[in-house]
Amino acid sequence: MKESLKAIMCSALEQFSAQTAFMVKADGNKSPYEKISFREFKQDVLTLSAQLIEKGFQGKRVAVIGDNSYQWVLAYFATLFIGSVTVPLDRELLKPEILNLLGKAKCEAIFHDKKYEEAVRESGLVHTFLMRKYYMNDGGTSRALDIGTAPGRAQLQAARDFVPDADALACIMFTSGTTGEAKGVLHSHRTLGKNVLDIQESLGFKNTDSTVSILPMHHCFESRMGISSELSKGVRIAIGDGLKYIYKNLEEAEATILLCVPLLLKSVHRRIWNNAEKTGTAESLKKRIQDLKGKRFELMKTSGNNDDAIFEIGRKLFEEERKLVGGHLRKIFTGAAAIDPALINGVQDIGIKVQQGYGMTEMSALLSSTRHYEDNYLKASSVGRPVESATFKIDAPDEDGIGEILIKGPTAMLGYLDRPDLTAEVFQDGWYRTGDYGYLDAEGWAYITGRKMNMIVTRTGKNIFPEELEVELAKSKLIGELMVYGSEDKNGNILVSLQVRPVMEEVAKALGKAGPDSNEIFQAVAAEVKALNATVPNYKRIRRLVIRKEEFIKTPTEKIRRKMNII
Repeated sequence: MKESLKAIMCSALEQFSAQTAFMVKADGNKSPYEKISFREFKQDVLTLSAQLIEKGFQGKRVAVIGDNSYQWVLAYFATLFIGSVTVPLDRELLKPEILNLLGKAKCEAIFHDKKYEEAVRESGLVHTFLMRKYYMNDGGTSRALDIGTAPGRAQLQAARDFVPDADALACIMFTSGTTGEAKGVLHSHRTLGKNVLDIQESLGFKNTDSTVSILPMHHCFESRMGISSELSKGVRIAIGDGLKYIYKNLEEAEATILLCVPLLLKSVHRRIWNNAEKTGTAESLKKRIQDLKGKRFELMKTSGNNDDAIFEIGRKLFEEERKLVGGHLRKIFTGAAAIDPALINGVQDIGIKVQQGYGMTEMSALLSSTRHYEDNYLKASSVGRPVESATFKIDAPDEDGIGEILIKGPTAMLGYLDRPDLTAEVFQDGWYRTGDYGYLDAEGWAYITGRKMNMIVTRTGKNIFPEELEVELAKSKLIGELMVYGSEDKNGNILVSLQVRPVMEEVAKALGKAGPDSNEIFQAVAAEVKALNATVPNYKRIRRLVIRKEEFIKTPTEKIRRKMNII
């Protein structure tokens, strides 16, 4: 079964056997990266798979919870390779939530980091496997996740030879969700594998690429778009030390590609321009950007609309700026939240291509993206064209062509765990109802305007998508994190409301003083809101502003959980 994830991965493990698959650290962020080859990774996965067979876990449900690590990847693939069902759990879950999901999924074993020992003990699971950190010893590198004695030859052969039923359950992934209770999303070996093939065609990974894994591995963005798809094309993956060390890790790993959420894309852009302002090179940077833009039309014309030539020139022209973000980045893939198109093109202006995608757990991972071989500069607000296996349609479009996005394709989930009622609600004649509103342009590129559940409906029946206002407000240097939502006044009227966590350094700079008081901070942000209100219709104007000191409660991919943050 060529479309199963195991078949795709085994092919890659053979093809790239001599290359480096992973780079890991033995002793935290201060130690150097050590290399693990595809050949060694294959042996480690098969050894663990054989041990699981020996212990009787073939076909059973096995959870994995922990920080990003080589051991996490081993546990994930070792279970999938022998037809066990892997259940990745959010590393931010508290003990009651962990116990609840282990029970819901009917797990019989769990791989876990040390910090989850108490929860694991209380779960009553007999089979629990501690994922110790990668380390070195006198006898060489100790990589393998050892859960017992060395497996026998028969078990190793069984692990190698096992061919999963393409339509059998492979993974239960709980949605973190921005609202409501977590739902268990069921995926087969076929849906996981088919989406990897879609991602390969869309994103254009190369076996000369390297990256840093920073998004949580339990999320489909990282486990499928990242780990699975990258390994399937021979990409070298460095396990990151966390966002605090991302630029150090990018340099150490000589990363050429990066998967990230919009918040980090914004950090990349700010880092470059803040440095330019600090060093007095901002005007020179602007001039070089404009010079390259002037050549853009002719270069695109002569290259048949392939933007490789533009980015090749850009990488040389902005070599010094790119050193601030590792020095080797050629491409960034982003998604999971609304993005200002000016931010995308702002990063592309310095020679780093930005591809935006759209997806969801229920449909495996990636559903549309801007392609690696297409120029997206004039369509930076689009999430691209549907992936090869997906079909989009707009349900009940309004006069602007905007309606709910419905999707059909072979990467659709098998359903929600033990919730046939919810499964029936989201599928209509084979079409998955995304709950997202948007439209398709004449060339089939998709645009997301907002989420149905986030929509603010005024008393006069006007519809407002918060995401539209958030993208505009996020352009302000003073505004860090923000959330637009509807709240009621004492008369029951719906007010368009805004919570903001300001960027305090920028507020102080704008006011020309250190340590501004709360009223001064409010007035500075209110001036930004007033400027936006002057550009939008009266019914869309923000009527209530709250300055927030504490961080927003978020999902693992940094989406703000709207209902949990309303005050």
